[in-house]
Amino acid sequence: MFMVNICADFFDIEFKPSIKVLKQHFFILFLIFSWFYSTTILAQNTAESDTLYNVSEVVIEGLKKTKDKHCAKFLNCFGKTGNFHKQMIKDDIQTLWNMGLFSQVLYTTEQDENGQVKLIFKVQEKFYYLPIIGLDLSQENVKLTLGAFGYNILGNGTLLSATYQWYDRHSVDVRFANPYLFNDKWGAEVQFARWATVEPTQVYQNSLYKRDNDFEVTKWNAGALVYYSPKFRNTIYLGGNYLKERYLERLTLAEIEDEEITGIDFNIPKFLLKAGWQLNKVNYFYQYVDGWYFFTEFANVLPDESVNQTYFWKWENQVKYFKRICEKHNLALRGIVGLSTNEPMPFPAFVQDDYVNLRGVGDRVGRGTAEFSFNSEWRSTIFDWKNAAIMTNVYLDASTLRPIDGNWRDLFQKNLTHITTGVGLRLFVSKFYSGVFRIDYGFDILNPKQHGLVMGLGHYF
Repeated sequence: MFMVNICADFFDIEFKPSIKVLKQHFFILFLIFSWFYSTTILAQNTAESDTLYNVSEVVIEGLKKTKDKHCAKFLNCFGKTGNFHKQMIKDDIQTLWNMGLFSQVLYTTEQDENGQVKLIFKVQEKFYYLPIIGLDLSQENVKLTLGAFGYNILGNGTLLSATYQWYDRHSVDVRFANPYLFNDKWGAEVQFARWATVEPTQVYQNSLYKRDNDFEVTKWNAGALVYYSPKFRNTIYLGGNYLKERYLERLTLAEIEDEEITGIDFNIPKFLLKAGWQLNKVNYFYQYVDGWYFFTEFANVLPDESVNQTYFWKWENQVKYFKRICEKHNLALRGIVGLSTNEPMPFPAFVQDDYVNLRGVGDRVGRGTAEFSFNSEWRSTIFDWKNAAIMTNVYLDASTLRPIDGNWRDLFQKNLTHITTGVGLRLFVSKFYSGVFRIDYGFDILNPKQHGLVMGLGHYF
């Protein structure tokens, strides 16, 4: 993805709310999110028409890269004849939109002299091959990302990506994935990566972890997942990774000259096992989205028997809700809950930064062993062309973390609680896969000195 992040300190205002005020903010946000989520669960679709078509043949026109048998896996009408309700056809139209392969989906009918109907789905394919160009300028951090990805490379929604990253050190990542690689039920993913960074560590109130120095972190990762989808966009996956991690502490010059000080340097081979479930009930139509999405994943890390390290577990849950309002507007909400092993460690599982959960807060401003985050935005289309649109948005993001070895009373520590707000712009081009270019500018309500500009491809969530 193309991302630019610029953060600086220009504000002199300080706002120091009490713990009680912070809890009230989060309680209100939780009530709002719960209300919208419950309405989408209870909502039911009403059939628009009982019109019948006596269909003798179903075809898809406009396919170039995509295989028609891949589309047929998920369509109710394809390969069938007889009387079709109009709603059945509309459901298949929406399914074609939801596949993410097409910039236009329509249908027409042709009737012969015997009254039989030929049903024709007409599609226009997107452009599936795009570069990956990323630039991140945040305080003292400089990150450059280069690469390319191809979607639908085999005509069946397969993704292949290769990425190089410079972030103080060199990293590479190669990924091949398709939940429907073999048929409409089974798929797979394979990934190889070497991530090398310089990671800052942080010390919090009530935390037993006391290291202040940065670490050179090198991670070799090779893994695979198996996907099983009982229904379209209802996917269960199971898999694992072999990890080889090295953590090398960067000592100061004074510490290096002191012979009594020994920096941390350890290698940890690990086996990571994970299982997850994704349920996507979001309907896509050009730049608009409507519906809800649920995701949960549990991961368990088992160190090699030769290394004296305890195992580590992590659980993460996400719920998203989208509602198209008055044709030109879109409400978007997201809630994140995560838990992990709560022991002294330099790099706990959950972070707060511009790209994960808080626009305008900076890069890796907080780390913790549990996370509660909420994101919201209101998008409005101000210009709409045939294949492109411009949208504005206003947003509010909020997050708090449990500090390392902390308890639930420590959730609202000042340096681990952030509420950011701001405005943004979206450029949507339907011809491209993931064809949304976004710009967001925001600041931290609790600490206005933290603010920034974030750019990227695709909606923030």
